[in-house]
Amino acid sequence: MVVVLHVNGIGGVLRNPLTEALSPLWFTSSFINILCIIAVNCFALITGFVNVGKKPKIKNLLNLWLQAFFISVVVFAIKVLLKEETFSVTLLAKRMLPVIFNRWWYFTAYFLLFFFIPILNAAMEKCGKVFMGALIITLGVIFCGIGFISPSDVFGLINGYSFLWLAYLYLVGAYIKKYDFKIKIKGKPIKSIYYLIAYFLFSLMHLAIGLVYSYLSNWTKVPVLSNYVFIINVLSAVSLLLFFANINIKASKGLLFFSSTTFGVYLIHMAVDVTGKFAFLLNYHWAVTIALIFAFAIAIYLVCTVIEYLRQLLFKACRIPVLTEKIQNFILKIYDKLKAKFETKQVVENCTNLCNQQSEENVKTNDTPPSEN
Repeated sequence: MVVVLHVNGIGGVLRNPLTEALSPLWFTSSFINILCIIAVNCFALITGFVNVGKKPKIKNLLNLWLQAFFISVVVFAIKVLLKEETFSVTLLAKRMLPVIFNRWWYFTAYFLLFFFIPILNAAMEKCGKVFMGALIITLGVIFCGIGFISPSDVFGLINGYSFLWLAYLYLVGAYIKKYDFKIKIKGKPIKSIYYLIAYFLFSLMHLAIGLVYSYLSNWTKVPVLSNYVFIINVLSAVSLLLFFANINIKASKGLLFFSSTTFGVYLIHMAVDVTGKFAFLLNYHWAVTIALIFAFAIAIYLVCTVIEYLRQLLFKACRIPVLTEKIQNFILKIYDKLKAKFETKQVVENCTNLCNQQSEENVKTNDTPPSEN
């Protein structure tokens, strides 16, 4: 879905001035984007769904950072050799520090989210089902209501391109998993297929609202509200998550392989940059253009998957996973020492406070004046 979004959107098809409003291509490519726009929200929901109750591992974050660092630098080097970019120390520094310079917004937001996962999990564990449910609904109303209509981005949501939004969706996904959330009718959970139907219905609703939005702008804007905090996008993503959460899928080797390369596909094709690269598809009949959007998306996905797999083999040969494991163990040792020292200090302070409290009580209960004591 993410690759289709990029080929169809920033690739130069849907939002191209040459794409005539109300044409078959305009309608079809708009609806394709609407179906796929929920991909990012789904990723954030899944992060909460699979990590609730688990302890995040530092080595996983290190592996992701090294993966991003490697891809960023290698792609930059290739672009310099092909003379697509001009080498400079400043640009190299930006490529070497992908998180600091926001090379990939999602990774930057996730990097910060990682350190809050223990806090979010603790809240989910200790605050209870009713409280967390009320909190999620309240924040949903605030973020998807005020946050969506606010012209000044009052909550710093950046249309959903932010750590804050990922953290909220993490809570939603975690809540669905922990409390096995299901919609029930007369006490019985509905069939999983209904969640898939809901996803398509919400997408059609999005299209209808988007058409009104386009009409009010005199058809100068496409009917895709790509704002991730748009409530319809959120409900569509939740519906799709619930559909897959309620069907049985065997974890085959093929599925596990593709899941392990997915993040790499995102990093690679965005580092290469597909902006405007597919505008030439407008030269064909609209039906051919739509078919080619999917063809190129699949091709990009498969090629990037192969590249990512080779990157994984290279990292294993260089024993990078072993290195990140050692770094994690080193950090944990320091953490355990600091924790033990802090806990010892805390025990001493508690004992001191208790002794002082008992002394004060003895003084109060003694008839002899404190000065003589």
